[in-house]
Amino acid sequence: MIFYVNALGYLLTGDRYGIFLMQIVNLTAACLIVYRLARFWLRSGASLGVVAAYLFVYVGTVQDGNMAEEWSQLFLLLPLCLSLRFLKSGRSVSGHPKWYSLVYGVCLGVLLMFRVTNAAPVCGLILAYIFLFCREKKVGGLFLHAALVLFGAALAVVPFCLYFLRVGAFDLFIYASITHNFFYATGGAAARDAVGWLSIIGSVLFVPCFLAAYRPLTRCGTLDVRTYTLIGCYAAVGAVTMAFGFTYRHYFLNLAPAVVVILAVGIDWVQRTAPESRRRARGLLAAALLLCILPFGPQVVRQCGKVVYYTCMHKLDRFASNRIELADAFPTDRDSVWGYDVLAQDYLYADILPCFRYFAIQRWMEASDPQIAPEIDEMLKADPPVWVFIYQEDTEMAQKLLSLGYTAEPCSVFLVFHRAT
Repeated sequence: MIFYVNALGYLLTGDRYGIFLMQIVNLTAACLIVYRLARFWLRSGASLGVVAAYLFVYVGTVQDGNMAEEWSQLFLLLPLCLSLRFLKSGRSVSGHPKWYSLVYGVCLGVLLMFRVTNAAPVCGLILAYIFLFCREKKVGGLFLHAALVLFGAALAVVPFCLYFLRVGAFDLFIYASITHNFFYATGGAAARDAVGWLSIIGSVLFVPCFLAAYRPLTRCGTLDVRTYTLIGCYAAVGAVTMAFGFTYRHYFLNLAPAVVVILAVGIDWVQRTAPESRRRARGLLAAALLLCILPFGPQVVRQCGKVVYYTCMHKLDRFASNRIELADAFPTDRDSVWGYDVLAQDYLYADILPCFRYFAIQRWMEASDPQIAPEIDEMLKADPPVWVFIYQEDTEMAQKLLSLGYTAEPCSVFLVFHRAT
């Protein structure tokens, strides 16, 4: 799905500004939904404060942007908003709108196609509804809504399946979208150090705080049991997935919808507290907010610094100009160019398409999946590309390419190798 989104952005304008425009629309829509979520409990002024908190968490997790987690926000927020709107109505689960379930399924399918683990919060939401349907003994309705969810998911997933079946790459589609994620998650969890685990624990502290607050939240009327169950499952299932894979900050963006909803609930709880106890309640809320928001603070500072670095110091312009020079290094056979342990955007700026499916950051991929390195070795022996480019410090791969019959070509930024056909 992330490739589809980028292709759509380039279709709109012919360059990366199309993606930038789509990001503006995506974030604006996300903020509008966050505002509607907050309005379930708060007045307009406080709801705008919740939107500001969402943007703080967003900046603290989005990293370089154009991540699958960034594009997932709408599909995480929309099911949560629809679900809370229904539960706030007070109707029995038998009256749950059928088209809501269809929307949940579409969002689930889209999230699965972005990244399997991105769908975890919506899976938690569906789990909550299973509990609620069983609690109210509406099992027949549960099966109907489950079928609608599955149908909605199929609407998003089946077109991808049909496309890759048509081009004869269905097995690679399943491997890249699902199977590789398990290798990746296993390798990431095994490589995590104490600091990584501390980062995860700090970033999901808001979940146990919410789960422990069942009595005060339900007793004062801020939440009923059904709404508490939904928010708890949504947040908890999403938080559990943080234990898998590497500890990258952008993963935690998937938790932002849960963070802002629980924040709105906490503010409403303070407002409902009796005046003589309100000061203590505010102190508890402030302490909880510090615990929940503080882990995102360092990345916010870092992100703001990167904006200055890339924009004011023209770092991005220099990066692009270096890659444009790379385009001139391949005067012929531009359909047979491959880079090893380079960045995907190197191809983009050089205006070339890679000729092999493992085309970027291969060392990092090899560490998580043992089958990748042998496939690369086999490609270099059986069907070697005419051109190979690597970073200048990669002396190990340079020696390997020379031993395979490649000759070095002049290039100031990269090491470029040519093999006579």
